[in-house]
Amino acid sequence: MSIPIGYLDTATNTWKKVGEIPAPATAPPPVVTPPPEPTPVPPTPTPTPPATQTKDKWGIQMLVPTKSGGRTWFLNETNPEDGQFYNKSGTITNKGNGEYVCSQPAVRLYVRSPEPHALWKNTEITGYYRIESGAVGRNAIQHYGRGGIHTNSTYTLANGQSKLGNPMGTKYSVRIYSNGDTLSAKECGHSVYAGYRSARSNAVPDLIPARWFGFKSVINEYKNAAGKECVSMKGYIDDQAQDSSGKCTPKNNWKLLTSAVDEGDWNNFDQAEFDNLIKQGALENTGMTAAQFKSFIITWPGHPTFVKDSKNRAIACCCSFRWDDLSVRFKYLSAREITPNVK
Repeated sequence: MSIPIGYLDTATNTWKKVGEIPAPATAPPPVVTPPPEPTPVPPTPTPTPPATQTKDKWGIQMLVPTKSGGRTWFLNETNPEDGQFYNKSGTITNKGNGEYVCSQPAVRLYVRSPEPHALWKNTEITGYYRIESGAVGRNAIQHYGRGGIHTNSTYTLANGQSKLGNPMGTKYSVRIYSNGDTLSAKECGHSVYAGYRSARSNAVPDLIPARWFGFKSVINEYKNAAGKECVSMKGYIDDQAQDSSGKCTPKNNWKLLTSAVDEGDWNNFDQAEFDNLIKQGALENTGMTAAQFKSFIITWPGHPTFVKDSKNRAIACCCSFRWDDLSVRFKYLSAREITPNVK
């Protein structure tokens, strides 16, 4: 017989089973108020990079961007003599509207590198031209860089030594002729040329009778497959750059004219001329033998004898504009140090 489990309730004198035991009163659970949700922090927006400038101060297309912090030069439209510009060619006449003519048949206009200006190396050189008279033939407008002025004269260095200026005349150049031919050229000193490259006949129609056209040269370094620093040079034209009244009006319709590279194989110089240049001091301060210099890619801004000399630095590194036996009206001359490693 099982005995029910319980207890005696003395108040009622009755037996209470366990299941009938009243549960002790319990306090209700406390009300927990959740903490407020934190105010969400908006994500930091990704900054928008500044737009790449594609045109210069005159609205002319820049084919290669200016190097960050790179040097730029623009022809002063009221007075070209700005301390950088060097006219080796007689009188320049201002024809108004930023246009000029030069009186000499052999025109040499240089943008020099006086202190504190940086030395030119990788460059985009631009000009707008109208050939007003001259023979249709092998008379060219050309831009060049990677050297200084071209001369047979003797120069005195800061230390008092006298040096022939011929070694100063290294260059890569791009040419456009009055008959529309184009080519690229290399000179290891004045005036010792390798064979021309990328020559094209009648790349554009004759540039006489007169019309405005833009002309650019781009001289830039790049690394070849072996990681060697080499040089690329290109020429471009913005043809028919004028409005219905004949006023110079850039169209920015740039077309490639000529393209060449130097990877150390552009060395077909006339041997007698080359040997004479060596006698004139071309190897001095270079650390090269004659054989090495013959295949030298012009990776310097100018010959070290002159470009490292305080007295001659300015003329030893130039961006240059040249034409011969042509009457030319010109406008919008400029030079910019450009981003390297663009072939």
